[in-house]
Amino acid sequence: MDTATLLFGIPTITLAGWALVKRFFGDYVGEKGKNRATREDIAEITQIVEEAKQSFTQDLARLAEELRAQTSLRMLAAEKRLEAHQEVYQLWRQLVDGIPAKDSERRQLLKQQCLNFHFKKCLYLDPIVREAFIAAITSFDVHLDLLRSPEVNPAIDRAMSTKAIQDNFRRVEQLGKAITDACELPSIAGKARTFNDQAPD
Repeated sequence: MDTATLLFGIPTITLAGWALVKRFFGDYVGEKGKNRATREDIAEITQIVEEAKQSFTQDLARLAEELRAQTSLRMLAAEKRLEAHQEVYQLWRQLVDGIPAKDSERRQLLKQQCLNFHFKKCLYLDPIVREAFIAAITSFDVHLDLLRSPEVNPAIDRAMSTKAIQDNFRRVEQLGKAITDACELPSIAGKARTFNDQAPD
């Protein structure tokens, strides 16, 4: 083999080798680049997911805390409201028992107790109970005057006077039903039961 042929063949071999090397390393470098890009994408996605998870956990914890606070407040309010209705029920019983009493001092004391209660705790009462309570206090206050009206003024028709007395007393009685309706609890058995349901055959 002469020198010219040898010199001509070396660049050809070199170029061919370089092409092979380039192709091999190009593919290798390309794959490495893809792998690196994939790892970086996964890392970025993982970071985003972790941040979202952390944010969601914090929001959930805050929401749970707010819910606990609201539930606690509602339970406390419900307890206070039930207690207020029990107190007004006791006052109602005193109004019913004391409505015919002629002792003005006793009547005035009971009326003042009712007014004091209303001033301190009326917002705990169911709106219907609140309205019925005021009506009952007013009816209690005027009942004695209605009882005496025929004696004071003989011109007053006795039948009308009797009806006015009965209607007035009924307004006091209605407070009791308003209280029990407002505080009625669901039956343990899951349905409303009456006294007649338990009566023997």
